[in-house]
This record gives sequence, structure tokens and C-alpha cells, in this order.
Amino acid sequence: MSEAVSASQDTGGDPDGEKKKPAGVLRLMGVAVGCIGLSLDDFCSLYYDEFESIFEAWHDMTETADRGAWERMRLLAAITVSPHTKKTVTPKKLVPLPWDTLHIGNKEKKPVLSAKESEKRFNDALRRLGESQELSSSSSSGS
Repeated sequence: MSEAVSASQDTGGDPDGEKKKPAGVLRLMGVAVGCIGLSLDDFCSLYYDEFESIFEAWHDMTETADRGAWERMRLLAAITVSPHTKKTVTPKKLVPLPWDTLHIGNKEKKPVLSAKESEKRFNDALRRLGESQELSSSSSSGS
């Protein structure tokens, strides 16, 4: 069994004899069986799109649990420190976390367009779309 696994992971043509990382399917199987808790039969019966949906749901669930733990930790830290400070301490000021500024940064980067600018960009996009369709139809008819 171990020879079959090592043979499937070996690329064969490497001059240094080093083994490369396993193929993508083996990595996905490791996540499915080892982390998510799917049985091997369940994993093998899934299409890629189905597994991708399961993985995204599992990832969202674990990320939410991690964020919840960090939020509780910083609230506890603020409660613990507040009697010993003269200024008001908020959890966000005491322990800033990466997702606190995540949404604020995205809002500032969006340009505000007037109605004329928006219409101009829409018409430009339509023109480019028409040109690309003309090119693809002329190249397919010319070949």
C-alpha cells in the first residue's frame, strides 16, 4: 500500500530524486476526509462543483467560529483592562482585528459616477462587446 501511494506521488522525471507535492485530487481528498469529515465513499461520489460548495460552507463555518472566538477574547480583554484605565477602552481600539477595517477600505475605493459617466461607460462596454463578437465571428468564418 505505501509503495502504491509513494509511486502515485512520485513524478518520476526529477533528476534529484525529490518527490513533488501530491496531485490536486489527493489534496482535496485530504481536506474532505481529514478536515471536513466526509467518508472516502462520499468524497468519491461527489462532482467537483458539489465538493467546492461543501468546502466553501465548511470554510465559512470555521472562519465564523474563529472570528467569534477572537471577538470574545477582545471583549474579555477590554472588560479586564477597563477598571485600570482612566480613558474609556473599547474592544476595537484595544485589540484591532483584520476584519474590522476590511469593509471600510472597500467602500472608499469605489468611484462615484454621475449619470452621464455611467451611461458613457455602459455604451463603451457595449461597443467593445460588439467589436469582440464581430472579431470572433469573422475569425470563425475565415478559418
